[in-house]
Amino acid sequence: MQPLAKEGWLLWHPFDPTRAQDAVQDLPRVAPRTAVWLNEAQHHLGDHEAGERIAAAIHQLLMTRERVPVLVLGTLWPAVRSSFQAAWADGELDGPAPQRSSW
Repeated sequence: MQPLAKEGWLLWHPFDPTRAQDAVQDLPRVAPRTAVWLNEAQHHLGDHEAGERIAAAIHQLLMTRERVPVLVLGTLWPAVRSSFQAAWADGELDGPAPQRSSW
């Protein structure tokens, strides 16, 4: 992040009042040259009420020409990653499963 900060990039870490609520509320406001840090992304994307809305907001952020460049990065513990992969394999999550090589 330090090289990006030297070029004027901002870091945004949704957290308050909850990670998911902050992400839903403020992802539409993310401006170009912002790094979005989803620390322990399961708290954002795995939220039963907000996870799909957050994923859609991230997709919209990445696909809107006026809002790029942006960087979205998330972290997952290995056990959490495995549970997400298992949910995709069992058909519990929509869409194609991420390839193991991308993890």
